[in-house]
Amino acid sequence: MVRRGGFELRGLLLTLALVVCVLGGLALASAPASGMTYNSTVDALLNGVNQTDLSLTLYEFTGVLPASVGGQPYTFVTRNATSGASIIKAEQYVYERLLSYGLTSVSYQPYTGKTPGRNVVGEITGSTRPSEIVVIGCHLDDMPTGSVAPGADDDASGVAAVLAIAKAFAPYHCERTIRFVFFGGEEIGYLGSAYYAAQAKASGQNIVAMIEADMLAWNATGSQIVETDTRKPTTSTQGDQWIANQYADAKATYAIAGITPTTLAIGINVSDHKSFWANGYPAMLLIEDEYRTTNPNYHTVNDTVSTLTMPFYVAVTKALFAEAAHIAYLDGTLPSSDVCVYDIVMSGFKSGGSYGVKATVTADDASWLPALGATVTGSFSGATGSTASAVADASGKVTLTSTTKSGGGTWTFTVTGISKAGWSYNASLNRKTSATLKNP
Repeated sequence: MVRRGGFELRGLLLTLALVVCVLGGLALASAPASGMTYNSTVDALLNGVNQTDLSLTLYEFTGVLPASVGGQPYTFVTRNATSGASIIKAEQYVYERLLSYGLTSVSYQPYTGKTPGRNVVGEITGSTRPSEIVVIGCHLDDMPTGSVAPGADDDASGVAAVLAIAKAFAPYHCERTIRFVFFGGEEIGYLGSAYYAAQAKASGQNIVAMIEADMLAWNATGSQIVETDTRKPTTSTQGDQWIANQYADAKATYAIAGITPTTLAIGINVSDHKSFWANGYPAMLLIEDEYRTTNPNYHTVNDTVSTLTMPFYVAVTKALFAEAAHIAYLDGTLPSSDVCVYDIVMSGFKSGGSYGVKATVTADDASWLPALGATVTGSFSGATGSTASAVADASGKVTLTSTTKSGGGTWTFTVTGISKAGWSYNASLNRKTSATLKNP
């Protein structure tokens, strides 16, 4: 999490959030559930996300215990982006840990700029939908800029959580590709994530969801709130909302106690998820209760493991693992994607002395991505009655046409079904099921 201009952004964001709540509707609310099917494999793997493993990583990454880097003991005192040897050791520590879990694709991604550095990327390539990519991210560097910067909450907590999730995923396959990305330079301008997201966009990568795990472990007030922060809801930010909903669903589906997922949908952009928004990707910031309270140790030498709320932190991490398992379709055991109706737009036409209507349907999957190749079937009623079907194009759109009637009238179009091999039509997710138009 970034501090700017000598003061913390939180007070400003709190004021903004209050204004949005009053003038713009519910900006702060418990994330609505969108439905998640219980999976016994995921439930069993949740036991692997535990306080013992998380604590050990925190102790090593903050200097409480020596870490092993390159086969030699190394004690972290700082991980500041400008610390030279220390941040290089932090990159190496994460790289080696990912390899030790059995991930076969682990790499450094160098970036340049005012302070060059390296992202560390671990990948499990998807089995049946490899072009669809899920990114689980966090940041390696910390604050303050002095010689001592333990950075336990910000963001060793994110690093330990993502490592634990990568370890749990490592023996399994996913339908989608999942990447565990440890960004550098977050505290000095999101340098690593800005490079990563821009490169992904430039190469046409289809990142269907990005979650940034930043400051997960402080809840001394006992609020149990964990924020799932997104942009303000619009038709172009539905992916953010879906990611937030999936986190709430994961908590509920696997009965994870001790946390209350809460969405703050005002576009808080003070971590690496910002870089993905800037490049057109759906993303969410997962963070402790920043709306109402602030970790007093933030960006100080007092941000140590001893100040963290471990039961809360473990619960936050478990829910993140369960969400990641579902959106990446872990081990191919989870249901194939639901398909649903995103929108219906009606238009009229004239043919000689007769009139008719067209219904342009947008079919999406549950991630609000276009359902290319889905067959949409619907019926027209009113002025004339008919049925029609067609196959959706790359944008998920299909246009169906009514029969005509002399002099025109009023038609209602209703979607009656959507089909695609390996997918299921989930009408409960429809944003719209029917539409009506009078022509002329």
